[in-house]
Amino acid sequence: MLLINDFGQVINYLKTIIPPDSLTPVMELILKEVLLEKSYSEIAEEISYDANYIKRVAAKLWQLLSQYLNTKITKKNFRTIITEKYQAEINQSQKIHQNIKIIDWNACPILEKFYGRNEEIKQLEDVIFHHDNRLISLLGLGGIGKTALSVKFAQQYQEDFEVIIWRSLRNAPPLNTLITDLVTVISKSENLQGKTEDLLTFLQNHHCLILLDNFETILESGKIGYYRSDFENYGNLIRFLGESDHQSCIIITSREKPPEVNYLEGKETKVKNIIVQGCSNASLSILEARNIQGNLEDKQYLTNLYDNSPLAIKIIATSIQDLFNGDIQTFLLKKTFILNGLNRLLDENFTRLSTGEKTIMNWLAINRELTSIQELEQDIFPPIAKSELLQSLESLIWRSLIEQKEGKYTQQAVIMEYVLDNLINEIYQELIDLKIDLFGKYSLNKTTVKEYVTETQKRLIIEPLVDRLKQTFPVKIRLQKHLQNILHQLRNSVMANYGVGNLINIYNSLKLPLKDYDFSELPIWQTDLSQISVKGVNFSYADFKNVKFLQNLAMVLKVAYHPQGEIIANSDIQKIIHLWRVSDGQTILKLIGHQHLIWDFKFSADGKLLVSASNDQTVKVWDINTGNCLANYELKKDKPNAVTISKDNKIIMIGTSANYLELWYWQENQHQILKGHQGAINSLQLSGDEKYLFTASLDHTIKQWDLAEGKCIKTFESHVTGVKKLSITKDDQFLLSVSFNGKLKMWSIKSGQCLYTLGNQTLRIFTATFDPTGKSFITASGSILTIWDTITGSIVKHLTKQKGTVNSLDYSPDGKTLITGSHNECTIFVDVESGHHLKILSGYSNHIWALSINQNNVLASGGTDSKIRLWSVKKASLLQELNGHKGSIYVVQWHPDGRILASCSSDSTIKFWDGITGECLQILSTPIDVISSISWHPQGDLLAIAGIGNKVYFWQYSTNQYHHELEIQTTEIMKLVWSNDGNLLAIDTRTGQIFLYDLSQNCLYQIFQREKSNINDVRNGLNFSQDHAYLAFSSDDAKVEILHLESNTFLGSLKGHLVQVVGLIFIKQDQLIVTISLDTTVRIWELLSGKCLHILTDHQAPVTSLTIVNEDTFATGSADSTIRIWDVNIAKCIQVLTSDRPYEGMNVYKATGLTSSQLETLTGLGAIAHSTFPELA
Repeated sequence: MLLINDFGQVINYLKTIIPPDSLTPVMELILKEVLLEKSYSEIAEEISYDANYIKRVAAKLWQLLSQYLNTKITKKNFRTIITEKYQAEINQSQKIHQNIKIIDWNACPILEKFYGRNEEIKQLEDVIFHHDNRLISLLGLGGIGKTALSVKFAQQYQEDFEVIIWRSLRNAPPLNTLITDLVTVISKSENLQGKTEDLLTFLQNHHCLILLDNFETILESGKIGYYRSDFENYGNLIRFLGESDHQSCIIITSREKPPEVNYLEGKETKVKNIIVQGCSNASLSILEARNIQGNLEDKQYLTNLYDNSPLAIKIIATSIQDLFNGDIQTFLLKKTFILNGLNRLLDENFTRLSTGEKTIMNWLAINRELTSIQELEQDIFPPIAKSELLQSLESLIWRSLIEQKEGKYTQQAVIMEYVLDNLINEIYQELIDLKIDLFGKYSLNKTTVKEYVTETQKRLIIEPLVDRLKQTFPVKIRLQKHLQNILHQLRNSVMANYGVGNLINIYNSLKLPLKDYDFSELPIWQTDLSQISVKGVNFSYADFKNVKFLQNLAMVLKVAYHPQGEIIANSDIQKIIHLWRVSDGQTILKLIGHQHLIWDFKFSADGKLLVSASNDQTVKVWDINTGNCLANYELKKDKPNAVTISKDNKIIMIGTSANYLELWYWQENQHQILKGHQGAINSLQLSGDEKYLFTASLDHTIKQWDLAEGKCIKTFESHVTGVKKLSITKDDQFLLSVSFNGKLKMWSIKSGQCLYTLGNQTLRIFTATFDPTGKSFITASGSILTIWDTITGSIVKHLTKQKGTVNSLDYSPDGKTLITGSHNECTIFVDVESGHHLKILSGYSNHIWALSINQNNVLASGGTDSKIRLWSVKKASLLQELNGHKGSIYVVQWHPDGRILASCSSDSTIKFWDGITGECLQILSTPIDVISSISWHPQGDLLAIAGIGNKVYFWQYSTNQYHHELEIQTTEIMKLVWSNDGNLLAIDTRTGQIFLYDLSQNCLYQIFQREKSNINDVRNGLNFSQDHAYLAFSSDDAKVEILHLESNTFLGSLKGHLVQVVGLIFIKQDQLIVTISLDTTVRIWELLSGKCLHILTDHQAPVTSLTIVNEDTFATGSADSTIRIWDVNIAKCIQVLTSDRPYEGMNVYKATGLTSSQLETLTGLGAIAHSTFPELA
């Protein structure tokens, strides 16, 4: 049935049928009201027109529509007929869209020449099209031509499939990553679960051809029929695809037969194994192309010796040219190279390589992707002359051992695997024999490659090496001792530049601490010090090169590219704007001066200035070359929510919290106020010609302002909640808007019509922006990034899932790269084409999100560093750390017995801990993908659990089973709190509603609806008074509402905080309320009067956790990494608890290779940059 929300689309549909300007504004109003089934008299009253006039216009309207819709239209049948025709149009559009062909070759090799294989292609045609085989394995030796055959078939028959996807397993992607990738490409839908069942659904509904290359990568080398550790689930996928009924075909290429194919293959199944043999015609063609001279008999003899393997023939042909001037007969008479198998051929060829050529082969195998000459020059140590490098590359190309593409170099998969296996074997033997050579010459896990390549190097190089070391030294202490012996050897080696970095990466993989190790005076090259504990490690006089460190970066609020694309900027909750160099991810400048959170900033068009807006009620203009603040404008009473700057740098436009737009001519200090909105202005966008400014407001509207006239000329209305984000195409045709309820609307700027709406209960859109061309736009929904087509509003693709809730994103000027700023202190560079992560700037702030205290005065804390810490409040000391979570910890809560601690994390797990031993007792399985809150019932037998979705689950402690569940009309439940008597459960939602659940009556009712949805992962304040007579909760505009439950009346609002209130407690027998806020303050209020008694400002960053210690004291946790204990009677902090920072005590005195910004970051995170020895007198 047609809904009123479709009105704009109906009008657009009618305008495609009837002549332009045929529909008058009054006609459009009549159509809108008729859709609402109103009478002519009601319509006349609604729009203030005479009823007879409305009837006359309506008669003309029905006549007009009857003429162009080719059927009689009346007021009575209009709704029915237009619904049918409109729906038919939609169905036809969807049908056309479904028939659009999807071809995704990814990094598929280009077939420059393809010889023969006609019989094999015909065989594939037969088994796929005539026998409907669903799963086909192309099995053959490495280099035999399996990949080329599968790609050639796909190219030749691409018109017979709706979807063709080629993926290489050479880098051994985890199964979930692969399935998610395939599902998103095929579906172009909002489903990102990465489930095999989802893949099957699309294989059933679409005729797909999926090519999975190099399947042998995930099989165990040397053990036929076994998968590598952690890849066994691939077997389930093969069995599932082979046994299930679908209309698609999956072709895998492999050097070994997957065990499931062997099991499933047979006449009664749709699984087929095809042995790919060498192709004589293809081999002879290669010899001819290489100008090998000889008779046909000799050529056939040679090609048969090497099983007609194209790769082997290419390699041997090169040797014949080099050594025998292309004469095949002389070569055969020598009988020197008559070997069996490609590996032996490669062995022979590798022994003939020069040292420089072997070095290049090893580096290309490590780098795994196309590598430039410049990168090879930087990699190779000891360095070789460029002339030798170029000569060696030319020689390797001639030998067919490497391939060249776009001026860069790489290897075929079989050669890469051969080289890497040999390198790992040699390095392993070196480590066992304590004779360091190659281990010091090659970086096995580089920091200067793309992030996904780094992860692949960990899986395919570091982990196999570590596994062999663990097998050799099964006792942990013996392994650690041997690693220390390796370090001793490295200290005595003059050619160990990469060795120490490799050793640290091995420690990292083994999860062994390096505390108090001595790496002084050693080269520390190409290693990751962001994922391993290096507290107390001595790096004095060490030489750092290409080392990855944690950044002193907290939760990222906003990111932006510089107009020239060489710099990015981000702001975090530490009130700092950081400027980073894109090429190496190094900090180049910090803009420090704001006193509160910086929600918005903008580069000038020429890239010389940056304008920022902060909750401290100021707008600042910065010189990004010097970091100097050139101008500062204080708004006195109001907050600047959004800013932008004109191309000539003369006008700064400010959207304020007080509903008005301000134009600041900052060089002249002149101001102009534009009024029209009825709510705070949250986002600004200038048109390309700068004639117009678009503003988004909390009043649900978007306004278009004529800047020359200083007036509003158009209002865009369709949102039902406040609008928080705008983006505009450069040609000024389209405007997108995102509202607080997670909806995105696309607008035609010329007509002012909403073209379509995106977002639903399962995919709430937090932010969005157009790409530089305007042809597509990207949205962030939590950690999910989706690219959409601007015209159709259909999904183009999903990108790799981010590492936390994305708060902000921006395209590079060329549109090839995307940056995201997230809740979990990361800024990530994403390749738009592949979706892969290119670089990650990982921050550290130990933001304290959660606090809970038991009756023994043991305070539990949790935060962004994934650790739970137990503190003795009495002794002000750390008792122990609990490790196990892999994401930020949002909730910790003691069981009423004080012994068991429950915790939930962004890693989607709930863990139960023994508070005395620190042991993890249980990991609770839940039906919730992302858990937001848990709360123990006061009697201790029920744990309420909620998160993404619309259900609260009640888990029973005594039975270890789920007791019952509660369904709520929302998209996500953010917070749960029980009353002290256990009768009521307060429930706060992402969509702004607050509910009360009566457990005894099993009754749910809503008590409040906020204007704004919660757009970040910070929970609002919510708590009962101790006598459970009141419920207090934070509402819009940083207020706190207090509800008397029995009378269902509000006492009033607590007003004073500048931004969101995220926690509150009742204390002193409910006489006082303590509140905490993102504005960095703690406030103490008198309950009955609502008077603010004290403002506590000791915290230096947003305060995000709060718990009562006793009737006189309470504890707060903050993004400044501190926990503070306060005495409510004197309103003072009486105790500060702090944990070690990640580089606490790490000595970098006189270390080389560190930039000043790196040194500043390291010392800010605990490192020591001065001598630890006393100065001599």
